[in-house]
Amino acid sequence: MSGYNYLILLIGVISLAGTMIGALLGIIVKNPSSKFLSVIMGLAGGVMLSIVILDLVPEALNKLKFFYFILYFFIGVIVVIIINNFIIVKNNSINNYKRVAILVILALSIHNFPEGLIMGCGVGVGSTLGLKMSVIIAMHDIPEGIASAAPLMAAGEKKYRIIFYSFLSALPTLIGGLIGLFLGIVSKETLGVLFAFVSGIMSYIVCGEMIPEACSLHNAQSCFKGVLIGIILGITITNVL
Repeated sequence: MSGYNYLILLIGVISLAGTMIGALLGIIVKNPSSKFLSVIMGLAGGVMLSIVILDLVPEALNKLKFFYFILYFFIGVIVVIIINNFIIVKNNSINNYKRVAILVILALSIHNFPEGLIMGCGVGVGSTLGLKMSVIIAMHDIPEGIASAAPLMAAGEKKYRIIFYSFLSALPTLIGGLIGLFLGIVSKETLGVLFAFVSGIMSYIVCGEMIPEACSLHNAQSCFKGVLIGIILGITITNVL
């Protein structure tokens, strides 16, 4: 079992690297303009939207009946509304962009956990499969790293903190991988519930928070240029991998 432990550690590091690379790309520009931040945040929203539509929703519907998908989707929406309105908004020291960042990091953290479960189960089936899946997950997580960095950049957060928060959002991948390894097989219903739940959370954050805040940074045109680029990027990644 020790060999498996080293393997899952290696795979976890690979998958964590994707988010960290994305975060570094997100903060590489010095003194970004409001127009640039608007485009980047719009791009992050577009990427997240494409992940929901092309990855999470099909996976959830493949594992759950439609009624249960809708149920857990709206539970996800309700949960993030409660977190946003009754926990985060009450803290007056948090500005709008930092509030969006908290929600994005929360969503990506929950999203990364089932990815890690799948990765860990893949290792249990065969080391080659698990390694391949970790590389795919790392590639998917690069734009997610940009998504976590963009609102923090708009909030004027220090760069080392942006990297740290992005790391925290990626950490559940490794945790999920370890759990998946020891569980062996996770039921498809469990994964379906998680994917539907995260679909609801991410849909609300993108449509209700990220895109409006991106538009407020500069103008709607800059925002939607970013959204369009993000959607194309997400479609490309999904189809290539």
